Amino acid sequence: MGQETEPIVNNIIKPPVFNENDNQDYSHIDTKGVKILSGENGEYEYEIPDHISPRAYEEFIRYLYMDSTSWLMSPQKDISSEYLKEVKHCATFFQCPRLAAMAQNKLNNISGKDKDNETLLPSFRRKNFKWAYFNLRSGIHDMTDITINCTGGDVQGPVRAHEIVLIVNSRFLKQLISNLGKDDPREIELKIIGKPEFEAIMYYMYTMEFQIEEDNYISTWVAANYLIMGAFQSEVEYRVAQKINPENAEMIRDIAAKLQAQSIIEQCNRVIHQAEKNES
Repeated sequence: MGQETEPIVNNIIKPPVFNENDNQDYSHIDTKGVKILSGENGEYEYEIPDHISPRAYEEFIRYLYMDSTSWLMSPQKDISSEYLKEVKHCATFFQCPRLAAMAQNKLNNISGKDKDNETLLPSFRRKNFKWAYFNLRSGIHDMTDITINCTGGDVQGPVRAHEIVLIVNSRFLKQLISNLGKDDPREIELKIIGKPEFEAIMYYMYTMEFQIEEDNYISTWVAANYLIMGAFQSEVEYRVAQKINPENAEMIRDIAAKLQAQSIIEQCNRVIHQAEKNES
């Protein structure tokens, strides 16, 4: 996501400097040899330089998606030095120093160099996606490819996003986006979710950070279930459970029944039963 540009210093890759309002000029980056061909419906095709081997580029793409490499994911796999040099060259060309260092570490391992020559490899993935959330959805670096029209709740409006982020986080959105035809506008409507709730959910999708006001826990819980978001559903449900009291237990139980959240229903029942017991 465009921020792994720090050099390797003293065998430690420094994390990228994070600026939520980054307005850097990227025009100085040398992209010679890379061709971008515009296709139909906003699609793009990239032609990479001949000095980048297809197999090294495939490794680079795997790294972008998985935050790992084929040799780390399959330690028993035979990896040649020639292949690792190709990967290192590809990573250097695309300004991805962490992958280049991974390849160099493996080369060192093959050649028998000691551990002191290895480079420490902190992951930048979460920081990169946070940067993308703040910098690639609007302004001069806008690279969004879909609009979510939120028409539920008290505050409505459009939210720009990246399809790939929505697809990997929500099975519901994956299905909606998959149903769009090639000639359809790249936008979908969510009638049950308001704009603030969806923006809070999307912030979690990009950053894995939970930043939701307590007053919005229940509406976000409903929205997360609607979107089928797995881990995030559990995260919000846990926080809702912490807020159950005799005053809101019946209301939360009614919502939990619609969501088939059995653990919340049981907790509400316990709270209601204890309140009735205390009154008698």
